[in-house]
Amino acid sequence: MPNPFSVFARVLLLSAAANLFLCLSVWSQPPVINAKVVGVVDGDTIVIEDRKRRKYQVRLKNIDAPELAQNFGQQAKGHLSALVMGAWVRIVSNHYDKEGNLVGRVLRKRQDVALEMVIGGLAWHFFGFAHGQSIAERRFYEAAEQNARRSKFNIWSDSNPVAPWVFRRQAGASPSRKALGGEQAIHRSFRQFINDVVHQKGW
Repeated sequence: MPNPFSVFARVLLLSAAANLFLCLSVWSQPPVINAKVVGVVDGDTIVIEDRKRRKYQVRLKNIDAPELAQNFGQQAKGHLSALVMGAWVRIVSNHYDKEGNLVGRVLRKRQDVALEMVIGGLAWHFFGFAHGQSIAERRFYEAAEQNARRSKFNIWSDSNPVAPWVFRRQAGASPSRKALGGEQAIHRSFRQFINDVVHQKGW
């Protein structure tokens, strides 16, 4: 059994170092949008509302959390809710999915929310998005998942956890994208989203 103190220390150090590096790299860029989280759909999807009360559904980049029907699916949603529900977050996005959802980095203060989900053992580092990560960022996510696996946190306490993309494939859904349900949001294209931000910032 892992030493609880050493596990806790590893998690703290990993979280602090990774979040500092990742957030500094993003905060050095021009802001994209600041919005309040008004809903959590599942362990990797949130609903945000901007200052003009416009809503967007956002998929957290770089991770894939268990589906709600899977083991730890509800726990993942609950943990994400605890991290961001009702909070103001910063969204950095460069694309959207086929359903019109933004796919982006979600930051609360200096916390990379997706990374926190991986550190907590409630999401996989999703390689479908990892191609857009820098080498250093990818290594932080990989280290976070390896530590969660070694420590048997949450999904890794299962001797044979089923990845959500495998679960979706077995259920007959697209393995790369999930059909989002749950809370209703206004789906807007990324082009319209950018136009809104440009207008809002006066660029």
